[in-house]
Amino acid sequence: MIKLNKYISILFLITSVYGVNKTGTTAAKFLSIGVGSKAVGMGGAYTSIANDATAMYWNPAGVSFYNTKEVYFNHANWIADISFDYFGITIPTGGKSIIGFNITSVTMDEMEVTRYGNEDTGETFRAADYAFGSTFSVNLTDRFSLGFNGKYIQQSIANSHAGGLALDIGTLFTTPFGFRLGSSISNFGPKLNMTGDDLLIGADVDENIDGNNESVTSTLSTDHFDLPLVLRIG
Repeated sequence: MIKLNKYISILFLITSVYGVNKTGTTAAKFLSIGVGSKAVGMGGAYTSIANDATAMYWNPAGVSFYNTKEVYFNHANWIADISFDYFGITIPTGGKSIIGFNITSVTMDEMEVTRYGNEDTGETFRAADYAFGSTFSVNLTDRFSLGFNGKYIQQSIANSHAGGLALDIGTLFTTPFGFRLGSSISNFGPKLNMTGDDLLIGADVDENIDGNNESVTSTLSTDHFDLPLVLRIG
């Protein structure tokens, strides 16, 4: 009975899934929003069992393991009138590999511009986040698959924006006992920082000098923030 309990405990540890997020202030936080009602309903425990186009998000290696042609669309009314959308398509190449394309977006309606001392400006602005991805996944053996999802990330608010590239890598292995072990690392890439016209200001280089240009065009420099690096094992 003790041996049976130990065996069940080991199976539970193997088949359970956990994620590790890099803490602290990050850019492109929308990349941490889970994709797919099934996966979200399972609390993100989807790394080793992803069997649809959402595998490009959870574990790109799973795309070739199931080797199916599929078109997937997900829309969610997120918090504060924010819309979250995901579109994915997977296409088998006829061999052991498969390619896929995906788009993730977070959008919202126009908002009014308010300034200190002048709240009713009559102006509006928009904010939106996008990620455009391409996936390649291949079965290296009948038990082991490897997948990559490269993506371009773009964030914008009013006239400022940030953009950069990131990579997701995943593996999927089926044991001789029929259990699947999956792992993935998502959003591996350089830091992002905001640039744009909203960061242009007029500055007086030296206020103690009379007659100089009191409005030299200058640029505010913003900090660089890490992407939300996520490790999943299950």
